[in-house]
Amino acid sequence: MEKQPERQVFPFWDKALVRFQEELEEDDADEYQTILEAGTLEQLVEHIKCIDVPNGRERAVLSRLDPTLKFLNDFSAIVAVSFGADTKMTALVWASIRLILSLASSTNDNLQEIVDILEELSLTLTRFRQYEKTLPIDNDFESALVDVYTEVICFYARTIRFYRSNPNGLLRRNGWPAFHVDFKKTIQRIKRLSSLVETEAEATRMKMEQNTYAEVVDLMKKMKADKAQKYDESCYHVPLTVNPRFWGRSKVMQKITEALKPEVQSEEQRRHHGGRSEDKKWLLVLDNADDAAVFKHVWPLHFAGSILLTTRNPNIAFNFAKDFFHVEPFDDTEGSQLLLKLSGVEKPNESDQGAAQAISHTLGGLPLALDQIGGFIQQRRIALRDFLRLYKRNVDKIDAKKTGITDDEHTISTVLEVSLNNLAGQSQILLEVLAFMNPEKIDEVILREAPLAAPTFEAKFAFLTDEIDLLDAEGLLQGTMINKTGEASFLSVHRLLQAAVMRRLSPQAKVGYFNAVIGFLCWGFPDTFSKDIGHQHQSWERCEMCLPHVDHIVKLQELYSNVLSDTETFAQLLLRCCWYLYEREIYAIARSWIKVALNNFHDRSTLAFASAIELQGLIEMDLNNQTSALDSFICVLNIRTALLGPDDAFIAASLTTLGIVHTELGNLAEAYSYHEKAIDIRLRTNSDRIGNSYSNMSSLLLRMDKADEAEKMLKRCPSLKNFTDDTFLNTGNPRFSGDMVLLARIRQRQGHDYEALRLATKALGFRQKLLGDRLKTCDSLYQVAELLRKRGDFAFSINLLNECIAISGSLVEGEGQQARAMYKLSLVLREQDRIKQSEDALEKATSLRKRIRGAENVHETKSEAEAEKEYDRLNLWMLW
Repeated sequence: MEKQPERQVFPFWDKALVRFQEELEEDDADEYQTILEAGTLEQLVEHIKCIDVPNGRERAVLSRLDPTLKFLNDFSAIVAVSFGADTKMTALVWASIRLILSLASSTNDNLQEIVDILEELSLTLTRFRQYEKTLPIDNDFESALVDVYTEVICFYARTIRFYRSNPNGLLRRNGWPAFHVDFKKTIQRIKRLSSLVETEAEATRMKMEQNTYAEVVDLMKKMKADKAQKYDESCYHVPLTVNPRFWGRSKVMQKITEALKPEVQSEEQRRHHGGRSEDKKWLLVLDNADDAAVFKHVWPLHFAGSILLTTRNPNIAFNFAKDFFHVEPFDDTEGSQLLLKLSGVEKPNESDQGAAQAISHTLGGLPLALDQIGGFIQQRRIALRDFLRLYKRNVDKIDAKKTGITDDEHTISTVLEVSLNNLAGQSQILLEVLAFMNPEKIDEVILREAPLAAPTFEAKFAFLTDEIDLLDAEGLLQGTMINKTGEASFLSVHRLLQAAVMRRLSPQAKVGYFNAVIGFLCWGFPDTFSKDIGHQHQSWERCEMCLPHVDHIVKLQELYSNVLSDTETFAQLLLRCCWYLYEREIYAIARSWIKVALNNFHDRSTLAFASAIELQGLIEMDLNNQTSALDSFICVLNIRTALLGPDDAFIAASLTTLGIVHTELGNLAEAYSYHEKAIDIRLRTNSDRIGNSYSNMSSLLLRMDKADEAEKMLKRCPSLKNFTDDTFLNTGNPRFSGDMVLLARIRQRQGHDYEALRLATKALGFRQKLLGDRLKTCDSLYQVAELLRKRGDFAFSINLLNECIAISGSLVEGEGQQARAMYKLSLVLREQDRIKQSEDALEKATSLRKRIRGAENVHETKSEAEAEKEYDRLNLWMLW
């Protein structure tokens, strides 16, 4: 038998390997070689069996890989046939999957999602196995195949890079949406490329059966040749010039291009010409097609063409268009660039760019508004930095001004007025409610549930609580007044429309709506002043939903000073919201808003006012302003003693806070007395808050250097009876992570450093996941870093201290944590003989300490132990 000549390897296979390395971003040649050498199907199967998963559910997820591997094996077989004896092409597939599963299984947070992705990707591949032995591999077939292969291995490389670039859970969660978008785009590309493979395979099969398919093969060759020729069919000229004020909209132009498929390619030509092809003979443009009734007079009966329509009526888009998309306003960046162009600023400086962004944000990126305001600024030669102040004082007059630059008769005012004049009934009420809420993201749940929980229920808002009535009211507004995302049922409304609605409301109507929305938003936050209920982490999701709208209400109250009539309810709303902000460690906003709340309480002898003073004290205590906190807690106890009996839960709560602040001040005997009294009250009244008292007393005993007694006290907490890690963390209560930190410190004091490290690491992971980059996370980072340093794990200790420094440096209230971590870093670096870096860290730590305490209050310490105590005093003894 004659030996067949060896087929030359297609050069793009090597390019595929190069692209894999580029996507992997791996400079180490040995690492790349390791991947190549670890790649066989058998090795992968054995590896899957050995993956350590926490439960049967995860094992079941891995078992779903069997059909996935079969599809990929078919794919690998045809790749091997194409590439010959060299196995490195298939090795990349199996080794990449093996590495991806190793990385995903080690995180224990998204293994199922990765298996889903691998499964979906494998199902997207065409039926390769049937080509392995039946078809010869020619260059066209191989070209299509290599494109599919490249997409697959490059996605594997990006997946490996994703896990290596995001080693902890917080980074992975933040990066996952972008990674998943990349996956979906990859799937679309593979589907398109796989169809090309099937087309080439079919063409190859037909060539093998020339007698049967001779005519078809000839036709396909002719079609391919015709397609390769330049398309020289003429286009009809549109007798209009390009609008010189046209700006941006590249995505819109791309979408139109994809739909119409014009043969001319330049952007200038796309704006001048309508493309002709064999199935598109004409283009009809229907602009502002908002009335469906007129369509019967203009809608073509002959469909050998294309129709492009613009409308603000979503029903027309749904019912008449084959494809549609929503044209969004410009974002702040693109809007500011357009405004600079329209206002004639040729060489904008940094101040101009900042002012333009602020103006674009105020106008909500609305093209008509940017066009009108840009002309206004240019004609009157107004400095951009001065415009917003002028606009806020004269918004009605400026919105009504026509610039005269274009022939468009519409102004911001006329467009908004026409829209608003057509409203009535429930749709009008809904829009007026939305005018008092944050325009970006309004959850329908607030509208449906909050009115029923408001302090006073008004009948005119009853339709909001009925799903059908609310949908009907929204339906009249969608497309022209509001936008709605289908998946999550979020509403949004334009800022200029909100301002127009506010201008039309009478002073009395403004007051009514302002009070109503305040009442609605109270629904989102627990009442912490009528009952001592402790941490409210269960309601955080609802609090987060309403928080942007509270912020909007606060800004409206500052803007319209005469809209606030029910100051008591407004103060209570801010108080409820500030408890949530305090629990989430958003101290700057909580500190500001609690002052606003206190100024709006007219009756200063109520439990609500006492709760506000207590919260102010807790915020100051967490910020290490202990004297101010003590004054607040004494005031609270006096108010509550006058209103309540001696065994009331709020009296016990006040005694507890006094015990905590005296612990921080070092007045340990007084602290013990207050905690003892609080425990007595809670035991007598069978309070469910007794565990809170025991853990606070335990913290005090540890500070008194009584570690064993502290452990016994902590074990008395009812919720901690079983005393396992899960006992602390499974509840999701941030306070319990504080108990775990306390137990770790007790174990450390007892000399059980390994146990202390295990507990402290668990608490750190919990705080990172629940709280993110906040003070408590910094506190845990420091604790774990110190324990690692004692064990001699200096590299890990340095990494955690640097992370603590980075996080605390980004927080307004983080200077104390930053100074302490910087000082500790200087000690660890010195132990590693990194003297210059140690001296730099010490200099920064000293500078921070002087800035916090005042240079005149900072003196050189005689020993390292004394210096550590000084830096410890910049932070709380116990940050719960």
